[in-house]
Amino acid sequence: MERNPQNSFQDMILALHDFWAAQGCLILQPYDMRMGAG
Repeated sequence: MERNPQNSFQDMILALHDFWAAQGCLILQPYDMRMGAG
């Protein structure tokens, strides 16, 4: 199976995560959680 030469969305997120981690930053990923009234 041949891989698509274009980066997927997940590849882009991983590259950004690696870049900012190298700068000493931490990226927190949001998660679904019910909040607010109702």
